[in-house]
Amino acid sequence: SCKSKSCVHINLNLRDHHFDCPTKEQNNFQETGIYKDLDVVKNLNRSIRKSKRGNSGNRIRRNEGKVFSEKKTFSDILKGLLPYQQIPKYMQDNKYIHRYYVRPCNSSLTCFKNMLRLHNDTVSCWTHLLNGMFFLYQFIAILFKPMDLFLGGGFEKLLIAFWLLSCVISFFTSVVYKTHACHSTLWRPTWTYMITGIILMILGSLLSWFYYLLHCWKHLQIGYMIFVMVI
Repeated sequence: SCKSKSCVHINLNLRDHHFDCPTKEQNNFQETGIYKDLDVVKNLNRSIRKSKRGNSGNRIRRNEGKVFSEKKTFSDILKGLLPYQQIPKYMQDNKYIHRYYVRPCNSSLTCFKNMLRLHNDTVSCWTHLLNGMFFLYQFIAILFKPMDLFLGGGFEKLLIAFWLLSCVISFFTSVVYKTHACHSTLWRPTWTYMITGIILMILGSLLSWFYYLLHCWKHLQIGYMIFVMVI
């Protein structure tokens, strides 16, 4: 074996690499810095260490031959949502809701996809959507019911159908607005649609209520129903 001090022994991964004794021309490598093999091997060792650290960071548990990745926490699910102070002015409609707002966007498809993730309007969107589907089913069902089931004949059937349709419009327009509240341009027209749907639902509810409440007083019934429609 070589006992020269200028002979280089380098540990690369698992085995030692041995370099022969340098010549007189190569004895100056420590002073001139021209010995490139040493730098190359050092760089390789550094890259191997970095790759090992990266692999150790990705923790994977093995159980009965199956690989399980780490479970997502609740904070991971809510990652990417914004607090009230960071959302645009058009989204700041309720200062008492402090956090968990979706990010602003310009795509309707992205707005509807937000229904599939958890944020501060997820429950509201789904409850309104399910209610809208329920009233839509009732509206379609009442259209096929015979006139004999209604004491007031065709007018009563039309009145109930109008009330059910107003509920459908109100719930569906509410879903459209709540999903598009983060849209930079469509938030205003969808807000108008939601307000219109709410007014129609109030009108249909009041007409039905006065119809059955004042059923024995026809003049008051007609007067109140006309008054509500004019207002």
